[in-house]
Parts: sequence; structure tokens; C-alpha cells
Amino acid sequence: MNYKLAASAVCLGLLASACSPNGDVDVAPPTTSESTVSPTSETPTPTEEQPVSLDAYFADLEERGFDGTVLIQNGDETISKGFGLADRDTETVNTADTIFDIGSITKQFTAAGILRLEMDGLLTVEDPITNYVDELPDGYEDVTLHHLLTHSSGIRDGDGLDYDDIDLPTFVAELEPLKTTPGETYAYSNSGYSLLAATIERVTQDSYEAYLNEALFTPAGMNLTGYVLPDWGDSVIAVGYEGAINNTTFARPNELPWAEDGPYWYLRGNGGILSSAEDMLLWHEALNGNEILDEEAKEKLFEPHIIEEESGEIASGYGWAIVPTESAGTLITHNGGNGVFFADFLRFVEEDVMIFTATNDGQLDFETVAYDLANIVLDTDEFTDVPSLCQFSQFDDAQIETFTTLDEFGDSPSEQTLAAFFELLADGDEPSWREFAETSISDEFANGDEVAEQGPAIQDEFGSFSVTQIVQSDPQTYHVAIDSANEGELVVSVGFTGEEPPQINCVDIG
Repeated sequence: MNYKLAASAVCLGLLASACSPNGDVDVAPPTTSESTVSPTSETPTPTEEQPVSLDAYFADLEERGFDGTVLIQNGDETISKGFGLADRDTETVNTADTIFDIGSITKQFTAAGILRLEMDGLLTVEDPITNYVDELPDGYEDVTLHHLLTHSSGIRDGDGLDYDDIDLPTFVAELEPLKTTPGETYAYSNSGYSLLAATIERVTQDSYEAYLNEALFTPAGMNLTGYVLPDWGDSVIAVGYEGAINNTTFARPNELPWAEDGPYWYLRGNGGILSSAEDMLLWHEALNGNEILDEEAKEKLFEPHIIEEESGEIASGYGWAIVPTESAGTLITHNGGNGVFFADFLRFVEEDVMIFTATNDGQLDFETVAYDLANIVLDTDEFTDVPSLCQFSQFDDAQIETFTTLDEFGDSPSEQTLAAFFELLADGDEPSWREFAETSISDEFANGDEVAEQGPAIQDEFGSFSVTQIVQSDPQTYHVAIDSANEGELVVSVGFTGEEPPQINCVDIG
């Protein structure tokens, strides 16, 4: 189970439970590689904080220690640039051909696969999922493929981790009763996209990846995209590094436990695809044409089917977020990450601009790179208020400090704020949550109204609870184990900004 305290925060609790907050980290400038067209130095600055050009922004990324890749298509011009290292042991640099785990960007491939099957007359998106996965629990017969594609199925994600060994029958047997009526409410569901992957396998009688490779990747020329089928050749699969604070080596994604034909079912179809910046450009170009998906299919793919937040304008397409903007028409986008790798994919179709970024270093201060680039390329300041992410890394034993109860905390501002947070979780009303938000929660993470609404909701979900252990994994990150009357044993990870006074900048409960 993963909660997000506020609608504006995206929490990615897929690997472990260490929530790394924003903060200044000193790292040596990395090696940089560059390919394709050299960036222009004439783009004006959108904000006082941003450099006046792409060149200056790229130099800033180097100075900040960015490990990753950037690709921009702006009309007829393509700019690609690698930063830092794909493998620190061999000092192999990142390039536009480096292979990254692109996380939940995988979902758009799953959606396109379903639409391709519909084009070929093998299913329709209005079909019940039980037509294809008949082992599902009672109550799932009203869930359609459309509901799964739009995250409106009401399916609750389970507690499994990405690399847990689980087969499809066990995955299906573990699914819980629906939490909302299908089609009624948007609620992001990785499990729903795994069921779509199962549908693809049942319909095609082939593996999920084999079908995507045949129907999508090969026709688009995407030879470096997949789980296990690509011949990576001379291309390098990036090693993941869990942030500059701990500087812990994670692994290459395909070196972690997988089945012979790709990830197990907690990840299959909803995340974990490996790809490169150059291949994502090919995918963008394929979506601009009609060879892989016809106009009717693409209309479904990009239609704003259901509003994600009742008070907002962002809508869910099929595997995409559809975002109206003031300065650049409709933004079609999705990101993905697991706390180590993070990728962002932005398509401003009306402006003929595409931006793809990826990193193999789980640092929080790089999640806005794609939007910083959008501001520069589009000559706007619209995309400066991008929410921070809760990202996760494994504990560095040298940094761990443990406490038994909140009473053992010292007098540091962050520890006192954390104690107040848990007091509210135990017995806080909406006015108290709103007051707490104004003083102790970062504006980038949540506003007072969001906290006043969602704080009590989480409080009700927990019921009464007791704190059993507290772990401080770095100077700005705490993990509090609790025993909840309603939900059992949970870990609440809380990260603070590196500023004074420190404010809460991410909360993950899982």
C-alpha cells in the first residue's frame, strides 16, 4: 500500500523505503558526451533562476553532477546530450544510446498494444477484463479494458515489490476487492496495467514483450527497447546509483531477478521497460504517423478520458497524462521511476516539441530537468512549479541512527516537526492540519487545503497506532515503523528540505 499525502506529490515506493528529500549535495562534475546537433545559445531565459541558454543550462547540470541523458526535438532540430557516467567502475559515459529503465513510461506501450489488438479486431476496449483473465475475484466483471487503461477500475495495488518472484495466477489471486465503482474515480493502478499485459498474452498466445516487439518496436525501428529481447550490441545499459547522499550502487535493471521473458507480475506491463533517448525519439515520430496506430486509435490514446483530480484539469489518456497549458497547447506526458532510475517524456504536439530525459542517479534535484528544458525551448516560465518527488534508496548502514519512540527524539527542528506530524496523525482535525501545513510542509509538496483534506483521511485509514521503531537514514530522512489498528504494520517515510527551518517535502506510507 502506498499513499501520497497530497495530490501534487508523486511517491514512487517500488524498491525500498528510504525517502530522499531535496537538499544540496556536493558531487564532482561528471564527464560529458554529446551527439547529434549542438545546442543553440540564443534561447532566452524563462526565469531569473534559470540559465539564459541551453548551453548554460547544460553546464549547470554538469556542475550539479547530473548522470543521465537529454534529447530535445524542436521542429527540424534535434539536440541530444549525455551527462555523467553510465558505469562508474569503467568510467563509461552516458550518451543518447545509453539504455535506461524508463519506469511507468512503459504504460503507454501497454496501452498502444491493446489499441493495436483492437485495430486488428481481436478485442475492444469496452470488453470486460474477465473475458481474458477469468480467474479474477468476484466484482471484477464490471471492469473493462477502458477502465484499466484510464486508472478508473477501482483496483487496489498490492504490497509486492518490483522484483518479487510472482507468477500470474498468484498475482491474480492476491488482488483485493475493488475500492471504488469502475469508471467512477481516477486512482493510479499499476496492477491494472499488469492485467492489461496479461490480456495481451492471453489474446496473442505470446509473451507481452514479444508482442510489443512485433507490433510496436520493430515497425518503429526501436531496436534498443524491451525487457530481454533486444540485442543491445555496443549500447551500454546504465548502472543505477541511489543518490549522491548514499552513493550506493543499485544494479543494471536486467541484472535483478526477472523471469526468462521479462519481469515478474508486480512489474510486467506497468513498468521496467528499458530504452534509450534515441529510441524514444523514434517512438515520438511513430506516434506522429499512422503506420503503427491509426488516427482512431491515437484519438483514444490521447483523449482526456477522466480528470485525475477533482479540482484540476489534468486528465488521464491511455497510459498518458493530458495537460492543458497556457503557452504551448496540450502537453501529452508521462514519467516513470523507481527511486534509482527516473525518466520524463514530454510531447508538445502543437509546438512540434518533444523532450525526453533520463537519469540513473536517484537524486531528487533532477526531477524537474525536462520542465526546465521546456521553459527554455518554449520561451515560457509556465513550467516552474513542478512538484517534487518522493524517491527511495536503500539504507547506508553508516548513516543509520535508530530510536525506539518519538520521546527519544532530540530538539532539532526536523525531529520536533516529525513528532508534531505524528501527533496530528493520532488526533488531528482539519484546522490543525491546515495550520501545520502553513508552517511545516513545503509549498512545493502540498498546500494547506490538500493537507487539511488528505491528512485526516490517512488518519482515519490508520485508526489508532503505536510507534515501534524510528530510523534516520540520512540527515533529512526518517522512517517510522508503526502498528496500525486498521492497516497493521506500516512504515511512514518522511523527508525534509535542506533549508532552515526544515519543512516536510515528501511522505510515503507503504
